[in-house]
Amino acid sequence: MDFRDPDLVLTKRFRGGKKSYFQVNSFDTEWVSLQDIEHGECFSFKRAQLENHINNGLLIGTVKNNVPDALFINAVKKKTKPVAVGKKAEIEAEVDRRYFYVRKVLDSELPVLSATRLTPWISEAAEEIKDISPPSYKTLLRWLKAFNESGWKKASLLPRHHSKGNHSIRLAPEVDRLLCEVVTEHARSSARVHIGKAHRDFIERMQLLNDHRRDEGLPALTPSSYETTLQRFRK
Repeated sequence: MDFRDPDLVLTKRFRGGKKSYFQVNSFDTEWVSLQDIEHGECFSFKRAQLENHINNGLLIGTVKNNVPDALFINAVKKKTKPVAVGKKAEIEAEVDRRYFYVRKVLDSELPVLSATRLTPWISEAAEEIKDISPPSYKTLLRWLKAFNESGWKKASLLPRHHSKGNHSIRLAPEVDRLLCEVVTEHARSSARVHIGKAHRDFIERMQLLNDHRRDEGLPALTPSSYETTLQRFRK
């Protein structure tokens, strides 16, 4: 595949006939960066892996003339994305966190996406970004499914509470009580709450609670996710 060809377009097909189109944004001897023509997002692949995707038919090579002109026109019309602040910034940070795991597993060479394979893999990935509340393998599979079915759109990784509707989450009474305490304290301490700091405080208190429970011979409790903490502050 000649990645220098300015007319080269790579196509990815999805269920229902939906397609996404990509052009080579940059490349070197080891990496190739593809840009989504319609949405502008960039995806980096190891060169050998990308060539493997092409050989296996996951990505199909074509030329600009075979791509709808409207995609290029819409891409030019897109405005620069404003810098997010406040709660919007927190939501985007969560989307970026999910996107990190999704892209990393897509770039990996895991033969099977099973609990046995993914659980230790997630722990290693979490260490890279110092994620104190990594997703379970089931959650990651759900993110991956949504991402693929959307045509590789980051918006598919938005937390559920960002959409309309009531998505209640049941927590153990002790966990719910502790989370309420943290939310109340942080909400009263500052007019502008830092959700990440509040969630780290919650995790630290959960660790202390579990240490105390272990001393009493009780099983450890599972802390709720960052998404749940964020949702509590939005109520």
